[in-house]
Amino acid sequence: MANILHFYFSNPINVQNYLQSMIQKGAKNTISITNQNFLKKKLYLPTTEKEVKKISSLLSTVESKKALEMNILERLQNQKKYFQQQMFT
Repeated sequence: MANILHFYFSNPINVQNYLQSMIQKGAKNTISITNQNFLKKKLYLPTTEKEVKKISSLLSTVESKKALEMNILERLQNQKKYFQQQMFT
């Protein structure tokens, strides 16, 4: 279940949507949220262990794929930078 919650709340839009209705701004733009209000809010999650395992597995696969693609992107950007340097030397 923790994997699902981590994935859900790692998206800033989801965090904003979840917290927006319960945030109380103070005089100096301080933000306060009571524990009671935070725990009152509903979040729809899978109900069976089988669903949790399947969704967690899928999210782990997506995270692994994302990390791999980010690594490839970084390598391609480095390669591009190298080629551009070679063009002008």
